[in-house]
Amino acid sequence: MARDALRSRGRNTVKPINYFFKMAEINNVQGESLSFSLIKESVDLLEWEILKTHISTFASTSMGKNSILESEIPSNFEESKKLMDETIEMSKLENEFKEYINFGGVYDIKKRIEVTSKGGIITSLELLEIAETISSARRLKTIINDAELRPTLSSTLEKLVDHNQIEKILKSSIEDNGRISDSASEELYRLRQKLISIKNDRRKILDKSISSYSQFLQDSTIGDRLGRPVLALKAHYIKNIKGIIHDSSASGNTIFIEPEAVVSKGNQIASINARISKEEFKLLRQWSKIISDNRESLILNSNILLTIENALTRSRYSDWIGGNPPLFVN
Repeated sequence: MARDALRSRGRNTVKPINYFFKMAEINNVQGESLSFSLIKESVDLLEWEILKTHISTFASTSMGKNSILESEIPSNFEESKKLMDETIEMSKLENEFKEYINFGGVYDIKKRIEVTSKGGIITSLELLEIAETISSARRLKTIINDAELRPTLSSTLEKLVDHNQIEKILKSSIEDNGRISDSASEELYRLRQKLISIKNDRRKILDKSISSYSQFLQDSTIGDRLGRPVLALKAHYIKNIKGIIHDSSASGNTIFIEPEAVVSKGNQIASINARISKEEFKLLRQWSKIISDNRESLILNSNILLTIENALTRSRYSDWIGGNPPLFVN
C-alpha cells in the first residue's frame, strides 16, 4: 500500500514535459520584455528621437532626411563601428576638400523604378531625374573614392554600377525642361518639321485674311479658342467672312471666327499633333522599359548614395557640435 501511495503521489506531483517548455517560453518572453524595456529606457534617456531630428536638418535631400528620422540605433558592434568610420572619413574629407560636397542632382528614384517594374511608364522629367542621379553618383564617387584614405566609404562606392549608357540615351533625348528633343527619333523629327511647315502656311493665310478683311475686324490680332486661330469680327459683318464661329464677346458685338481658308490646315495640325504624341509615348515606353530592365542595379546605386549622404549628414552634425569620435570596445 505504501508503494501504491508513493506511485499515486508521483502521478500528482510530476509535471508533464510540455509544462516545462511552457514555463521556459514564459521566462524567455519575460526576459525579452525586460530587455526591450531596458533598451527603450536607454533610448529615451539618450533622447534618440530628438537627436535624430537635429541630425536630419543637416541632410542634403528629402530622402536623406527621412532616412535619418527613420533610423534605429545599431544593435551590434560591427555595424556601429562601420557607421562611425564612415562619419570620420567623411568629416576628414570635407574639412580637407576645397569645394562644398553637395548632393545636387541626386533624386529619390526608387518610386519611379517601382512604377516601371510593374510595366508603368514614367514622364520625361522623371526619366531625367534618373539620368541626373546616375551622373551625380559618378561625380561623388570621383570625389570620395580613395581606398587608402577612406577604405570604408570606398568599399561601398566600389559597388556602384556604371549606367553611363542609360544616362547618355536619356540626356541626349530629353531637354532640361523635360521636352523630348527632335533628335530622339527620326519619325519625331519628321513629324515636327512637317508641323512647323503647316503652321507657317496657316499663318500666311491668316495674315492675308487680316489684310483682306481689315474693315470688318475689330483689330488685327490673331486670337485662340480651343487651339484654333480666330479673328475678331464685328458682329454685323458676320456674313462677309466664311468660317467657323468659336466664340463671341460678352456684349455680343464681336464674333471670334476661324476663317474657312485655314480650317483644313487646323485639321492637319491636329492630326500631326496626335501622331507626335503617339511617337513621344512610344519613346517614353521604350525608355521606361530600359529602367525596368536595370531596376536592381539602379536601386542598389540609390541605396549606396543614401549611405554616403547619411555619412555626410552625420559628419556635418558632428562638426557643428564639435564632436569627437568615441573609442569603441566590443
